[in-house]
Amino acid sequence: MTTSSLNTVSEVEAEARQGLAAAADEAALEAWRTAVVGRSGSLTGVLRGLGALPEDERRAVGAAANLAKQALEDVEQRAMEQWFFRITAEAAVASRP
Repeated sequence: MTTSSLNTVSEVEAEARQGLAAAADEAALEAWRTAVVGRSGSLTGVLRGLGALPEDERRAVGAAANLAKQALEDVEQRAMEQWFFRITAEAAVASRP
């Protein structure tokens, strides 16, 4: 099994985490989601390319890609929650007399 496909998964995940850390609002979070796990997203591309890999590599890369996808979705959920709490707090402060 070559490590290049596994490195690709790691690179996609690292880039996705950096992009998510830079997302400052809902539009940026949605753009991140589209770029990573959308129909033409980087991680989606890795998953779609699994069929071209040899079976033993397919299993390893597929498992790594699925773990990365789950981890990124968890991080995205926390980012959305933090953003929501931040705008809720800002609205509460702004509405005080």
